[in-house]
Amino acid sequence: ALLLFFCWRLRAWLRRHDRLIRARAALSRRYQALVRTVRRQSQLAARLLPHVGYACVCAFGWRSLVRLRMAEDVTPLVLRATPLLGTVVPVVRTLLALHADAPTRLRAWLHFWSVWAAATLVTTTLSSLPLIPRIAQLRPELPIVHFFCVVWMQLPHGGVELAYAAIAPSIRGRG
Repeated sequence: ALLLFFCWRLRAWLRRHDRLIRARAALSRRYQALVRTVRRQSQLAARLLPHVGYACVCAFGWRSLVRLRMAEDVTPLVLRATPLLGTVVPVVRTLLALHADAPTRLRAWLHFWSVWAAATLVTTTLSSLPLIPRIAQLRPELPIVHFFCVVWMQLPHGGVELAYAAIAPSIRGRG
């Protein structure tokens, strides 16, 4: 009887799992159709679509944590994970790209480090100004935004390329 119950539950789980796979495939098809429709209207909007989607998911996720009163519990974890995800993981991935001799991956990581250095410079400069640290204390979600930006730059959809394109003109002007 126990084996029969286990088989019945396994069958139900597999059906649900199959539904999840079909739902994900359907969602992927709808997303691709949306991208094609947007691309017909505007190339820029089509290129920005994944970035806007990521920003919306991050904002929705954080607002959900705030409404569920879990933000206070998650914030210390995010503060501890940001240096790891922002420095250690990119160092390892850069070294792997160096050893793999992959020029496109290496170029992406060089862009990442350029953006990282510029962001560190701006952050350090702003934190040395008299009123900026006090203003930053009034906005407790700034470290969360920093965390989401670090993750965004490492995703494979070209976030670091977009950030690099924003700072590249000032870098080229100096060289």
